[in-house]
Amino acid sequence: MKNLLFFILFSSLLVLGTACSPDEGTQIPESEDSIEEKNEQEEAEKEELDDEVSIEEETSKEEVETEQKESKQEDSNLNQEESASEVDQDIVTLLKGKVIVGKEINDVKQLLGEPIVNHKDTIMHAWRYDYTEDGYKYSNELISVDVAGLTERSMNAQVFVYFENNKVSSVSIYYFTDEDIMHYRETKEGFEEYSASAD
Repeated sequence: MKNLLFFILFSSLLVLGTACSPDEGTQIPESEDSIEEKNEQEEAEKEELDDEVSIEEETSKEEVETEQKESKQEDSNLNQEESASEVDQDIVTLLKGKVIVGKEINDVKQLLGEPIVNHKDTIMHAWRYDYTEDGYKYSNELISVDVAGLTERSMNAQVFVYFENNKVSSVSIYYFTDEDIMHYRETKEGFEEYSASAD
């Protein structure tokens, strides 16, 4: 009988133990503290991931910005070379378009302003105009072509206005192309343009 009682008691305990033990389908309810801890841990992990992603995004942005700046600098250098040539040509085109031959002294001043050099002697009366880059000055006070300034593109163009009887008899414009200094000369008979190395 003792054995039977022991067997029933033992079986009951096993049944109760199995019924109370969690199996794969059941969960023990968690306390509020453990739920809160779990949520905080998940938030911390999420913040770490967000920080890592943010750092990666910032690094990528910086790399892209650096590449863009380098590309813009290269483009800028090319554009400066191209635009220097374009500016020179714009000035030259503008100067060629002005009707100066046959004009009187005051008319020329209105069209071109005060000359850099005003040379007048018994043989010749001529004015020189210099169209330069900012900060550049051709110090020669004569009626002479600034070959170095033109080839180095510090001088965009030089204009020489020649007078006879207080009227313009001819105009010469010197400017640099990609290869050579050019001379554009206009008189009342017309104009001609050629390499200044032929002068």
